[in-house]
Amino acid sequence: MAQTILLGRNGKLYQNTGTFESPTWTLIKGVEDLTMTDGAVTAEVSSRDSAYVQKAVALQEVSVNGTILTRPTDAGYAALLDAKVSGEPIDLLVLNGAHDDTDSVGLRAPWIVTQFDRGEALREAQQTSFTLEIGEGFEPVRWPVS
Repeated sequence: MAQTILLGRNGKLYQNTGTFESPTWTLIKGVEDLTMTDGAVTAEVSSRDSAYVQKAVALQEVSVNGTILTRPTDAGYAALLDAKVSGEPIDLLVLNGAHDDTDSVGLRAPWIVTQFDRGEALREAQQTSFTLEIGEGFEPVRWPVS
């Protein structure tokens, strides 16, 4: 049986342009690369019972790094820029496929934009690198929601 290969180009970044309870997932266009780092913050739980340093997972820590074509009049680009400037969270869904594909996985969260760096390479289209981190607003939700 052949294995399904997940292509990076199928990853998607969506903005909720509806309400929290009734989201409307709008694709943010012009996104080139996306990397979601899904890690953990640990707490030391060592004791004299062991000769080893022991740790336990205390918190989940997730961030997203990406690049988007610099198009100031594009609604998705403008939403990310507005979130950076205001410091307010933006309801985004980061997936490895389409939001209506039951096999897609990812995370919905109130993301804050902590980095927004515009590159202006001589022989390239202008691109903006961005970093998203989880902010306040609601508890992040793993996708698909079961």
